[in-house]
Amino acid sequence: MCHLVYFSTTSGEDFSKMLSEHFQICPTDAAETQYLEMLAHSHRWYLMSRYGGCSCHFRHDINELGFGPVEDWSPEESDDIASTLAFFDLLRRLLDEGHRVDVLDVWDGTSNDDVRSIEVALGQIPRDHFRFLEGVRLSLAP
Repeated sequence: MCHLVYFSTTSGEDFSKMLSEHFQICPTDAAETQYLEMLAHSHRWYLMSRYGGCSCHFRHDINELGFGPVEDWSPEESDDIASTLAFFDLLRRLLDEGHRVDVLDVWDGTSNDDVRSIEVALGQIPRDHFRFLEGVRLSLAP
């Protein structure tokens, strides 16, 4: 079982051609409709870790703490932090360009009924505090 992160946007940019040492972005597969129906915008993507396959190698809030810095009592891998920061920068760019974006983080097998949606002003979150919130769809605003 793994984390799965999807995002949708109003941007028509082809993110599959984006070269990053921190993550890969793939077009979504029609077989993934269970989660894709939760995304609000027409251009839908799957975010994979730098290693491919799943979305595990990012910062994920599994303890329902919300956004926040890395804590001494809960160490995180430096690669996971760097990957999350790099994706945050992409989200920030898209919002700055006037696009709309939402992001969904689910544990594989999570029921859509168990996912909640919240609105987040990304500009109000310090870059190093951003992490994906498990079981949450983030509707992002600048």
